[in-house]
Amino acid sequence: MLLLFFSFFALAITAPLSSFKYTPAGDFHDHAKAIVLAKNALAEHQFPIRIAPDITNNPRYALFQFYSPFPYMIAGFLYTYICKGNPYVHYKLLTWSALILGGMFIYRICQRLTKNKKAALLAGLAYQFSPYWIINTNIRTDFTESIAQGFLPVALYYSFYIFQRHDTKRFMLAAISWAILAMTHLITFAYGLVFFLIFTSLTTIVNKKITGLVRVILSISLGGILALWYLAPIILIHPILGIFLDKAYPFKLAFLTPFTSLIATQSVSPIPLPANGELGIEYLYPAVGYAVLIGIGVLIYIFYKDREFYKKNSALMPLMLTFFLAFFATWSPLNFWEVLPAFLSFFQFTYRLLTPVMWLGAILLAFALSGLYKKGIEDGLLLILICVIVIGNSAWIHTQKNDGTTIRSEVLNNYQSHLATDYQVHVDKVPKETILSNSQLIHSCTQEHKTLTCHINVTRETTHVALPMLWYPEMISIKINNHLSPYYPTIQNKKVMVGLKLTPNQYTIQATFVGFTWANWLSLLGWSYVAISLAILIFSRKPTPVGLTRESCYEG
Repeated sequence: MLLLFFSFFALAITAPLSSFKYTPAGDFHDHAKAIVLAKNALAEHQFPIRIAPDITNNPRYALFQFYSPFPYMIAGFLYTYICKGNPYVHYKLLTWSALILGGMFIYRICQRLTKNKKAALLAGLAYQFSPYWIINTNIRTDFTESIAQGFLPVALYYSFYIFQRHDTKRFMLAAISWAILAMTHLITFAYGLVFFLIFTSLTTIVNKKITGLVRVILSISLGGILALWYLAPIILIHPILGIFLDKAYPFKLAFLTPFTSLIATQSVSPIPLPANGELGIEYLYPAVGYAVLIGIGVLIYIFYKDREFYKKNSALMPLMLTFFLAFFATWSPLNFWEVLPAFLSFFQFTYRLLTPVMWLGAILLAFALSGLYKKGIEDGLLLILICVIVIGNSAWIHTQKNDGTTIRSEVLNNYQSHLATDYQVHVDKVPKETILSNSQLIHSCTQEHKTLTCHINVTRETTHVALPMLWYPEMISIKINNHLSPYYPTIQNKKVMVGLKLTPNQYTIQATFVGFTWANWLSLLGWSYVAISLAILIFSRKPTPVGLTRESCYEG
């Protein structure tokens, strides 16, 4: 019944995506094309996927090494075997599934913290109907971020659990969840991690027990090792990629999240319309949401009327403080970005801080309902509150204008430029002294699964050649006549390509993008450890006596 409940409302939220032919606006075309590219990457036997094989003029472009490999890999797998003609189907299926997952796991978190099932149900529904999630789903059509917003509660649930008590299986599941979240959407992962650690640190100070925080940090660290094959290249070579902007960029766009718009109970534009393109997309109206605002108001009322409720719930005050910190950062009247490291500019928009506001606000709503209705929420009142949440936040569900494009005419044949250049090395960021000059491009190359194979007969004394493959430092395995060889950056048509120094001879060159080998091995060891540990826990578990549950044993 819980699954059916959240599935029904997930369908309602995704109603603007109902067409299987006409495409929505926003970033949809980029993400749908990336699903097609992920299918092609899997056809090359890539696992995990790293290379977008066939982007025009970007040979062997490492899109998935730097951007959200997990959801694209799942969508590409489904596209390979189910409904092969329309990537929109899998885009919608995963988006809908994420909405269900997010609602159910917020429910589980709130049920665990408040011991109130009906309050937890309403909190899960409020999370599903968060204005920013609705915007990402239907307006911005940000496939990876909307899926991450659904998967974040999974990582939070298992982390809340091990923060409260030791449990080896859930320790492993928390690590896996954080790793998957990092590989789904890096910004959602980073903000989720930061604000969860702020909450747990504040709770540790209040309770004066550090063991839970240590378990959480160790689990997150293990998750980092599981995703290290993906995270290490981002951390180490981000300064030379094209995606990163100046550090002032997020604050420049803070006008999209003014205080008045954030607390609005209807979807209103943060600036007068028409916006002359400054909104970036129609209906980009970020807000906290009706339900969360009511919950915060109730908790402030309870703080003055019933201090015992706060004393009984030690997590409540840390949650409140963390919520207000996240809200302040979203509103950001002060340019705190100036004192942060420059690489944080990849967060891009202050409205992305609304994701921690969403999950913190949903949990606080459950506490508010538990404190307001201590004797329980009657069924009739439950139905009324469901209507209040749904009707109150439905104002953010908009039908987009039809621009006349279809799946066939737009997604399968063309490609927008948004993701096509962000994750290649920028020409101006390569040290000039390392670049090979006057390189000739090799044309006699074939792609055999993951490996690019080229043949060349060098007659001159020393020849610089360029492979039809984008250059990434220390991430490509080059074999010349079956011997590993160094490679260098070289410029071809304003792109940084793989360059080689060759002397007279006949050569067979094999080039494969492999990422950082040391990071691959550490991730493999981490996954092996987790898999073996979970197998031992599952097969060695003793059956629970009839009439008892694991929870009742703990509580007893």
